Amino acid sequence: MRILTYLDQHQMRLGYLNCAALVATRQLDSHGSLVRRLEELLFNPAGGSHPIIGQYKRVVTSRKSPEMPHQIWLNDPEVGDSGYQLAPDRCYKIIQWARNVDVIGQTYALSELGVLLKGLLIDAGAQHPDIGKRLNPFALWRRRTIALAHLYLLLRADILLPFLLATQPSAQALAASGSQSQRPSTEISGLRPQSLLEAIDNLVAAIGDDLPIDQALLLKEIRNMQTRFKSPKALNHHYRPRRQYLLDLKLLEKSSPSKAGTEQLYLPTVAGARVAEACQELLQHPLEQDRLLEEKFFGWVARIYDVPVRPPGGDITRLEYFARGFPLVGRDIGFTPGRTVAVAGCLLALEDGVLIEVEHMFRMMREMAKSPFRPFLHYSGGSRLDCEFLIKIDVNPLLEAIRDPSTKVVTSEPEN
Repeated sequence: MRILTYLDQHQMRLGYLNCAALVATRQLDSHGSLVRRLEELLFNPAGGSHPIIGQYKRVVTSRKSPEMPHQIWLNDPEVGDSGYQLAPDRCYKIIQWARNVDVIGQTYALSELGVLLKGLLIDAGAQHPDIGKRLNPFALWRRRTIALAHLYLLLRADILLPFLLATQPSAQALAASGSQSQRPSTEISGLRPQSLLEAIDNLVAAIGDDLPIDQALLLKEIRNMQTRFKSPKALNHHYRPRRQYLLDLKLLEKSSPSKAGTEQLYLPTVAGARVAEACQELLQHPLEQDRLLEEKFFGWVARIYDVPVRPPGGDITRLEYFARGFPLVGRDIGFTPGRTVAVAGCLLALEDGVLIEVEHMFRMMREMAKSPFRPFLHYSGGSRLDCEFLIKIDVNPLLEAIRDPSTKVVTSEPEN
């Protein structure tokens, strides 16, 4: 179980995580170097020598605007309310945040999930030229897969998010109350700072007394958060960023005040109201956070966002998406962690309306080690104890073999 124990107003938009991923690399790096490159990307209209930064700067400078790049991106109508804008001397806060959510590792190199996020951003331009010409790191929904990758990152890093949404009315209650303009404000008060305190209370109750020893310190930190949040300032520092993440992910929306001077309401969207039902098992067993994400995440996403999906039909389809996910995260030299490839493949599958879970990908790869496709799959490491492995894939030959009707392989039963 993991929770974000530090947040502040400089970490308000998920697009800043995209920017951090774009300027980071897989090589060892330094804090100062990363901060300088992030400042160049966000605040230097003249562009830079980094090929990715240059690509984005050409988009920005073509607007002939005196505004800084991140201001132009945030003012894009697709992004919505620009919210808090970062100051140049606070870029180090974004690097700190990226480390806390495991986009950047302890050595300031990209984590495996950071590599995936960067790969999706670059692939959006390469595979979708109409998007690439106007790619905006803050417009998460120009390619849905990028937004869903952020949801995966946040659910791994912060167990409080689903509990925060669970303090709001269910989808059935919202439907019964009619459209947003007809929702009775006396019955649906919307998300407020006090909702975060309620979410923490519910989390502590769900954890219960049967706590593994390795989670005891985390529970102590959660109780410390409860004490700190008695200060309205400390509460807002944690509440407002989380609220903005939910807005960015279209799980929350602003409701126009009925009259001047009334409080701004933040109400769950229909998707946001489905979170409590879809993630019920996570809300009941927060200590199983990692396992449940491996086994259930993409099913949750399909229910939350009402994505029409179909089962893959067998291991051949899973293997094809695994192979398609490899170029997004594959190392130029050496082997790549199989779990990262599996997450990439599952995201691409959902984009095509195919529902595959990460755990099913791993089950499939164990089968493929003894299949006719074995010559194209190069395994390294792993054990029967942890089911982890590193891998290299001959992508194009493998895809050709998959599509060859003469290749026969026994597949496992389709997953429900």
